[in-house]
Amino acid sequence: MVSAVHEVTHAEVLVKLRRRVKRCGSQSKAAAEIGVSPVFLSYVLRGMRMPGPRVLRFLGMQRKVRRDVNYVRNGGGR
Repeated sequence: MVSAVHEVTHAEVLVKLRRRVKRCGSQSKAAAEIGVSPVFLSYVLRGMRMPGPRVLRFLGMQRKVRRDVNYVRNGGGR
């Protein structure tokens, strides 16, 4: 069975993370639960670092990198 994939933006990840941190009671408690340092979590929440695998797992997410390849003609080929 194929599960549905719902793509979200970085901004949506941060909104969800802020809500989960609030439920934990503090950034320190959330960081401990996630298994990251409070400083790292603070950087993620301020947009200074990308959320790593532990943070994404805490949110029930994973990073999916999609690479679109576009070709453009530069005028030299026929």
